[in-house]
Amino acid sequence: TEYRIDNGTWTLYAPFRLTGHGKHTIYFRGTDNLGNAETTKTLEVIVDTLSPQSTISVGTPRYSTDNTLYVSAETLFTVESSDALSGVNRIEYKVDTGVWTAYMPFNVVNEGRHVISYRAIDNIGNVEAEKTLSFVVDNTPPETIISFTYQNYPSGQATIVSKDTSVILAAIENLSGLKGTYYRLDDEASWRFYTASFTLSGLSPGRHTIHYYSIDN
Repeated sequence: TEYRIDNGTWTLYAPFRLTGHGKHTIYFRGTDNLGNAETTKTLEVIVDTLSPQSTISVGTPRYSTDNTLYVSAETLFTVESSDALSGVNRIEYKVDTGVWTAYMPFNVVNEGRHVISYRAIDNIGNVEAEKTLSFVVDNTPPETIISFTYQNYPSGQATIVSKDTSVILAAIENLSGLKGTYYRLDDEASWRFYTASFTLSGLSPGRHTIHYYSIDN
């Protein structure tokens, strides 16, 4: 029994492997002891030596600085993989030092810094080199503190101020950073973007309410 691969030479048969990536044709035939040669047969094969390639997508909300990606517990992670020859068999991922898990879109809910590892395996068993994505989960909203400069007097549930008293809004945000602080006076329809301290000189004497909040990135 003898065989040849593509346009190679006929070789006396012994079990063999194909190593060249891509499509090949195996020709094979047998010859008996009287010299009767079998009609040559062929087998088309594809050698797949390449692993799949995966990409990860980060949903919203998300925010990036030069070196850090911030997300929240609501952010959805999705992984897509492709393999040009035998096809993708499965995708796996793990979070931090966890175990490899069969992929489906997922969230990471625990606040703090994390690493996602992900990879794909094709139908021949080629395993993609592990890829990673680092990020920080930020689930804690900012905390805004209101304070007044001179001429203010706390009285029960209200603070008595003069028309010249300045109102200061200071926001504390420890992870993704402060996007903005907003306020409105009494029943104003629109929120104002806070940029600096302000006075209440435009209000009439009497009881008023300052509404305020902050939002992070």
